[in-house]
Amino acid sequence: MNGTWLDTYKQRDANVMQWIQNGFRTKWLDRWMPSLTQIGGTASVCAATILLSLITHDHGFAIAVLLISHIIVHVLKKTLARMRPYEACSEMIELRSEKMHDHSFPSGHTAATWTMCTQVMLAFPALAPVMFPIALFVGWSRMYLGLHYPSDVLAGMIVGSSVPMLLSFLN
Repeated sequence: MNGTWLDTYKQRDANVMQWIQNGFRTKWLDRWMPSLTQIGGTASVCAATILLSLITHDHGFAIAVLLISHIIVHVLKKTLARMRPYEACSEMIELRSEKMHDHSFPSGHTAATWTMCTQVMLAFPALAPVMFPIALFVGWSRMYLGLHYPSDVLAGMIVGSSVPMLLSFLN
């Protein structure tokens, strides 16, 4: 067997990324994904989290959960320093005009969206059918745009959903 399990894992991650990039590309999505992925951006997630905190009168708990999730993502990005797909693989299509300056693993947009959406689902379970697809969509958009590998998105989903669940349980 040539290579290590890590090489095999990285190749499979790149293969899934190529499948997403080649199998789902449309002009309409190419135009809208860069804007729609910003649901997971700092401004959107912070505004939604502050609003949730005000609605639920949680004394800033939702904001603290988002901050803890962000710190975990930041530490992982700095520690693991994974190159973004468009930097590591010349075949990747990257649809953003400006380059990202941080690392790829885990996806911060995905983690932030899952943190916010999980908190909303915990506070208002009836909103789960709305929040769950939003969280999935942001992760998908990060791969579509060539900014993250599937494992980056999966790690963001795990961090983003587990932090609010664990802290809510401990609270």
